[in-house]
Formats: sequence, structure tokens, C-alpha cells
Amino acid sequence: EGPSLDQQLLYLFWRSLKSSCSIRCYYCSDDIGNHVIPFDNLCVLHNYSNPEHIHDLDAYDCCYTQTWHSGGVYRGIARDMNGNCEDGECLETASSTKCFCDTDLCNNQLCDNCDP
Repeated sequence: EGPSLDQQLLYLFWRSLKSSCSIRCYYCSDDIGNHVIPFDNLCVLHNYSNPEHIHDLDAYDCCYTQTWHSGGVYRGIARDMNGNCEDGECLETASSTKCFCDTDLCNNQLCDNCDP
């Protein structure tokens, strides 16, 4: 005997919920020395679009673009640990600006909406 109908329905519900909690984001860096984030020299472009550098992960909440004042760019996927994943949220540091968005492949921009 296999799983009961209730168990099958519960499993299908869990799978649909799990798949609805994922987000697709661009994942790249134009820093050839970064050995964690995949290198793409086009990552620095406004309106970035490269299907080879898309991450689709469950349990992540938003995408980000991090522009370094020195000129580099990182794009990635994040969890909402401190309420930063609100669409349009910006984090400014002495060395970079990091902006967040919450729809699939939304991190193709360069934080133009953030105040310098």
C-alpha cells in the first residue's frame, strides 16, 4: 500500500507552497577575483540579462544588486533577515550601495532608485 489520499494531498500542497516561495535572481559579479559569485564581465551593465547566470532557490525572499563605489557590481539572491527585502530598499555603506527587489529577475538594474 502507498500513501493515503490525505498524505498525497498534503504532499502536493507542500510542494506547491514550496515552489511558490522561491524567487529567480541574476547571480554574477564582474570581479574576476571573486571565487564565490560566478564571473560575468557583462554583470556591470544596466538592464543586465544573461540566462546563464540565474539562480532559482527556495526559501529566499528577494534579489539584490550591489554597486561598489570603485565600479564593480554583484548581483544575487538574499533572505530577509533584517527587513531589507522590501522592494526598493537600499543599504548605503562607505564602499557600496546595495538595493533589493522582490520579483523574479528584478535585479537587472544598478540601484538608480537609491539616493547617492
